[in-house]
Amino acid sequence: MVDSPVFDPYLIQGTTVLRNLAGIIDSAEFDAFESTSARLRMIEFFDSNPQVEPTLRGVRAIHYQLFQDVYDWAGQLRTINMGKGESLFLPLEFFSNGIEYFERTLKEDHYLQGLNRVQFIERLAMNFDNLNVLHPFREGNGRTQRLFWSVIARDAGWDIQWPQISAQENIDASVQALLHVNYQPLMALFDRCVSPLDRYSLVFSMLNHQPILDSGKQYATEISEDIRQRHSSRYIASSNSQSHRPTRRRKSRGR
Repeated sequence: MVDSPVFDPYLIQGTTVLRNLAGIIDSAEFDAFESTSARLRMIEFFDSNPQVEPTLRGVRAIHYQLFQDVYDWAGQLRTINMGKGESLFLPLEFFSNGIEYFERTLKEDHYLQGLNRVQFIERLAMNFDNLNVLHPFREGNGRTQRLFWSVIARDAGWDIQWPQISAQENIDASVQALLHVNYQPLMALFDRCVSPLDRYSLVFSMLNHQPILDSGKQYATEISEDIRQRHSSRYIASSNSQSHRPTRRRKSRGR
């Protein structure tokens, strides 16, 4: 079945360009403006010796930092369901469960601190997927998430060299985790690019990695009802009163 497009209130009417504070309607001009604005705010972010709250509120603060010059909804959670093909990000009706699960899992993992390299890579892959499943924003998720995980890694004594991951590799590994709860591809990517922290490498890793960050601007609301129903059961909260986590997983910590 071909996905049915739905109304996207984030677009400028009659265009495929997102509403923006500059009022730009040309797609190429807007992409250049958005990329440049976010890059400048990224430099400002790292110049400030960033401290990030390890919660969704911290993720939202990073999104606002990056896109405050571009979107009037910078830092605000999306208000539409989003997917790409058969990859459906967390439906809005399950957001509260997904947010609680993301924050609790990261806290239980002690924000990835005190782990050896193998443990860090394993738990990073799983927590990375938890946030990616949320896909909290209409646009800017990739850049925001990578900044967030870079700071989390920094505080745990590790560096993530994002330039060693191509856009397609990132997409393919993320799809495996999202649809099949298979973390091995993400773990293989992180095994390639995680190293002990070098205080200079964090900044250059992010600034040199613009092309893969949000490589998929075609992510939108192209989801059909049958796909939505097929995947939404994965996010229904467990009836287990102790965990209350969505039925989609968590594998053994394997420590």
